[in-house]
Amino acid sequence: MRDWLKKNRTEPKQSPFPEPNFRPANLPPRRSKMPTASKWWKAEDTAVKSNNCGENGLAETMRRMRLKMLNAAPNDFNQVQTQEFPHVWGLVMDWPLPAGIITLVCFSTGDASIYTTTSFGVLGGIAHQKVRNAVEHCIKVAQQYYEDATPTKEYPYPTNNQVNIYLVCYNEVRMIVADLKAISQTGDKCSGLYAVARKVITEIRLIAQPEMEKRVRS
Repeated sequence: MRDWLKKNRTEPKQSPFPEPNFRPANLPPRRSKMPTASKWWKAEDTAVKSNNCGENGLAETMRRMRLKMLNAAPNDFNQVQTQEFPHVWGLVMDWPLPAGIITLVCFSTGDASIYTTTSFGVLGGIAHQKVRNAVEHCIKVAQQYYEDATPTKEYPYPTNNQVNIYLVCYNEVRMIVADLKAISQTGDKCSGLYAVARKVITEIRLIAQPEMEKRVRS
């Protein structure tokens, strides 16, 4: 009987896009110490340094930076319409995790940061080549979803079962609301964009995790 059970047991199916392995921690957003001329990174750096409100203030700072990105004009951050990026110059993607909402912010120039609704965040990914490459590919893929997205002027966080995708275009913001379970599986119409966005998350995590782990232990 034991042999039969061993032979016929079924392993639980794993999502092809597992959730990022971020450990919630009461830590301020990590800012890259590598020099960069990025105007967005400098805006983030100024916002975080000027925060004097503790953990709640840091979460509020990231919330404001998310909204600033969604309301930004392309020339505010040197974004220019090109053949490679004809429709979309930025991406904001929100999805729920047990510890809160995680937000990925990307620019066609290679900028990328992770915000959350807690005090955890990773800023300044543009300083790293692997992150820049992943971001540029992500924004290229986002062009393919321009027609599927709906223009919006409201930018809510998602519910527990949704992923909110905002395409920051040259004259508007467009939105796609996806089912979290469906988009996490191959075959959903938005799973391709979700997959490349998760690749950006992975590259940022690989850079940030060692320092985060050290700071958690200290």
